[in-house]
Amino acid sequence: MPTSCLKRISIIPTFAALLHLSAVSPAPAYNTSHLSQIKTVKNCTQCDLSEADLRGLSLASAVLKASNLEAANLSRADLSGANLSGADLSGANLSGANLEMANLTGARLIMAVLRGVNLTGANLSGAVMNFADLSDADLRGAKLDGVQLSGVIMRGAKLVRADLSRMNLGGADLSRADLSEVRFTGTNLKKGDLSGAVLTECDFSGADLSGSNLSSTNLTRALNTSGLKLAGANLNKANLSRSDLSGSELSGASLAAAQLNNANLSGARLNLADLSGANLSGALLTGADLTGAILTGATITGSTRLDGARLNGATWIDGRKCSEGSTGVCGK
Repeated sequence: MPTSCLKRISIIPTFAALLHLSAVSPAPAYNTSHLSQIKTVKNCTQCDLSEADLRGLSLASAVLKASNLEAANLSRADLSGANLSGADLSGANLSGANLEMANLTGARLIMAVLRGVNLTGANLSGAVMNFADLSDADLRGAKLDGVQLSGVIMRGAKLVRADLSRMNLGGADLSRADLSEVRFTGTNLKKGDLSGAVLTECDFSGADLSGSNLSSTNLTRALNTSGLKLAGANLNKANLSRSDLSGSELSGASLAAAQLNNANLSGARLNLADLSGANLSGALLTGADLTGAILTGATITGSTRLDGARLNGATWIDGRKCSEGSTGVCGK
């Protein structure tokens, strides 16, 4: 057999073996020396630890400034007091990690998993956390100045006394979250989910809750609710007893079976709203726009004030349509 053929035959299995080895043992995405460094001295600035397995490690007070931790596994790791400022943790798994008093200023946590994380007292100023999962996380006392939270999941999270003023929380999931004394001044909460959330003494000054889900919430102790933007919102079975919603935008909102007894809805826009089965006893609806609203089965008593309320085209409590020009009373 010619020598050239023999060479080709010997090369083929060698090349195949190399292909097999590369398939079985792919090169790690992270820098192995950087991994060793963070494990031993806990100080690794601008390191590449992307996709590294750091599960359960004790990294308290570690320095990881501006490091690449994309898609790293840090679940149950102790990062209390750690310096992660400017670090990229996008797509990282931090479930159950301890980040108490950690420095995360300017960090990127896009689509990161932070379920059940302890972030009490952490500094998240300027962090980018869009679409991150913070379900059941504890953010009490955390600094959130300038943090980006659009599309974030905070289901069941603890955010007591947090200042979320003027933030973009459009589409955020805050269902079942403890939002006691949270400031939502000028906050965008459009299409957000706040169903079942604790809203005791929340400040909603100038907040936009259009299209949001507030079903089964208790807003009786919420602050600065007058003039709220709630167009198209879901307030089914919500407790709004004695709430001040005067001048609020509630057109197209669903308030079926809501508790609105003794609420102030004067001047509110409730056109095309669904108030079927709602309790409106003692409610103040003077000058409200109820054009085309559905009031079937609603509780309206002698104490309900409808002076100057526009009712043309509304469906009255007994199912009949109010005639055009109905004001204060449902005309036949």
